[in-house]
Amino acid sequence: MSKHIEERRNSLNLELIKSNLKTSNVGKQMVYYQEIGSTNDVARKLVKEDIEENKKNGAVIITDYQTKGRGKSYRKWEAEPFTNILMTVVMKKGEHPVETQGIASLQNITLLTGLVVCEVLNNLFDIKAKIKWSNDVIINDKKVSGILSESATDKNGDTYFLIGIGINVFQDIEKFSEELKTSATSLANETRKRNIIVQREIVIAEILNRLEYYYDNIEKKWNKIRKRLKDFSSTIGKRVKVSTGKKIIEGLGLDFEDDGGLMVREDSGMIKTIYSGDVEEIPWRE
Repeated sequence: MSKHIEERRNSLNLELIKSNLKTSNVGKQMVYYQEIGSTNDVARKLVKEDIEENKKNGAVIITDYQTKGRGKSYRKWEAEPFTNILMTVVMKKGEHPVETQGIASLQNITLLTGLVVCEVLNNLFDIKAKIKWSNDVIINDKKVSGILSESATDKNGDTYFLIGIGINVFQDIEKFSEELKTSATSLANETRKRNIIVQREIVIAEILNRLEYYYDNIEKKWNKIRKRLKDFSSTIGKRVKVSTGKKIIEGLGLDFEDDGGLMVREDSGMIKTIYSGDVEEIPWRE
């Protein structure tokens, strides 16, 4: 194991996170577990508890190790203790009238969070992170982060988004499974040659700061946000193959619908909107 990775394996310093927060709400309630099953599961239980709204909305569940971490389609999230960012942010739904038009959908919350992660990583480490539809962040075509957005309803009928964020930070890629070695990376691996110091606490604080800003402005700044999503997309403008589980669709990644669906123009010219599936870039046909 490299010294670059080993030196930074410590428990998260919550005070360092909080001292770098510039939010009005997000992160003010922060619950830390050294080890837990799943941060999304704990967040779901929090929403259903009979407690004040201000102890739910903006709450952050964070851990140094998940024993039941999962991604899209309940795929297992591989992570060693103290090596990743593993957290769930709880955000109340219903603040924006435009939600009736589908803008504040689960799919868009996932894309929005991916944009936040990309911008933070790019700003802090000068790397070219991209959003891979529908819920991944990649660097040089390798996954560095995954987003799992779910929802839960409290006893008053109010709905909350559970925004699960996982980022490979100090993971030693040599310890990845054979399958992941060719498809995943970590911040330590991407910054090692430049000897950049990576502090998980700073990354977390910057993500929470930017997430609150975008979430609070999702309605009035949607057109600008949507443009940013397209700018950071690894899918739009590329020839892609989408495996939905039932069929395979090939064509040009055209745009995002207002509700976060991926628009693909098939070779026939027909445009289809896809809401779930695995996407990969493929070569253009001759």
